[in-house]
Amino acid sequence: MPPPPFARLVLDEDVHARLAGALRARGHDVVALAEVGRLGSRDEENLRWATREGRAIATFNAADFVALHESFQSLGVPHSGILLSPQVPLSELRLRLLAALRRWSGKDLRNGLFWMRGSV
Repeated sequence: MPPPPFARLVLDEDVHARLAGALRARGHDVVALAEVGRLGSRDEENLRWATREGRAIATFNAADFVALHESFQSLGVPHSGILLSPQVPLSELRLRLLAALRRWSGKDLRNGLFWMRGSV
């Protein structure tokens, strides 16, 4: 599936699902793994699912997703992008995600690993 011109996101299970609704209310295409029945799935499976859906994944889980990104890159396996943030309060993460959605398109995120710090 080609990347969409705008960023579509899925929030990892460590990110509160309520945030997806708040971002959708602002006009963004965001779902949470909890909303699509993927809680408890392995990180690699979720990254592959997100890619099939044309969605970058947003997570606090840097250790696992950096390793997955490197593995996918070394194997030539594409993904729709990974947005990482240190654990911050929900209000701060909302601001970081809104800034990321304003800054990056689906094409920009494709196969990339991005750290969201401050207001990106």
